Amino acid sequence: MTPGVPPQKMRITRDQLVLKRLVFEDVYIAANGQAEFVSHSGQTTPAPTTAEGERLDPAPEIAFLLPFLHEQAKTRDEFALLHDGIRYRVSIIRAQSQPWFVMRRAIRDVPALATFEGVQILEDSLLDAATRPGLVIATGQTGSGKTTFLSALLRHALERHGGVAVTIEDPPELRLEGQYPKGRCFQLSVPEPDFPTGLRRALRHRPRYILVGEVRSQPAAVAALQASVTGHAVLTTVHGGSVTQALMNLVAMAAPNGRTEMAWQRLAEALQGVIYLQRSPDRQAPRAQMLLLPGAASEEAIRARIRTGQLEGLRDEMEQTLARARRGMLPGLAGRGAPNLPRPSAGGRN
Repeated sequence: MTPGVPPQKMRITRDQLVLKRLVFEDVYIAANGQAEFVSHSGQTTPAPTTAEGERLDPAPEIAFLLPFLHEQAKTRDEFALLHDGIRYRVSIIRAQSQPWFVMRRAIRDVPALATFEGVQILEDSLLDAATRPGLVIATGQTGSGKTTFLSALLRHALERHGGVAVTIEDPPELRLEGQYPKGRCFQLSVPEPDFPTGLRRALRHRPRYILVGEVRSQPAAVAALQASVTGHAVLTTVHGGSVTQALMNLVAMAAPNGRTEMAWQRLAEALQGVIYLQRSPDRQAPRAQMLLLPGAASEEAIRARIRTGQLEGLRDEMEQTLARARRGMLPGLAGRGAPNLPRPSAGGRN
């Protein structure tokens, strides 16, 4: 499904199209047109400026978009919007007082994988994990860059190793579709409740990679785990404040009745890596901290602990992987200079 485009029923002049020039990350628009902009540092303001510090009035442009937003909200809680050459991801907050529309401006291009802090020294091991049959999870808080990271990882894998990729997203955020030197990517816009159906259809095309948008429900969690043990490389995002929390959240969604044994066993069989992403105001790019099972000194021991839901010690495993990488002991890292990286925190708790 292509992004929605507002119908041209209301007149607006070119001078009134200012959103693309303003510096912000999100804009919260109330049903009555009131708007609050959120900066990259998380501060809110009703009046953002351009990169040059110029103040522009976004009210006419927001009034122009509002009827379209209301129309889409009748049937959807999330959708893509293409406006004035910029792609936005729109989600609906159905607050008690009135609905709010949250518009997040998508970055124009998929960034290079190496732009994420902490990736360079483990890049080869990360790519090894992402190209093996199994499951790679990106986790972090809202706005930490999970989807952007997986998009960069998938593009890097297609460029280096080729193959066919299918993405199942609600809606697609970054443009990945098209021909690559050794492969091709197809992007599908699928509502999150229909992720299981989208996954089943994708499996029929025998792709090497399947990127699944954020898993937020029991059917989607079960489908992602099932797909990851059928010989495909499955990449997905799970909301979480740490590597451990992401794994616990995925299993809890996959087994809401509390009978988690099968979910833990399937996760232990399929998991190839978990990447915790954290963004802070003083960093340009998110910081990535990784639990990578391929090449880990105690890979089988990690899988055994996951199989029983015993996740203590994952932080130690991440530190040991970094130490081995600095000594050039991981596959493909011999001879590569090791930058001075911070010690992993696993996102707080183990």
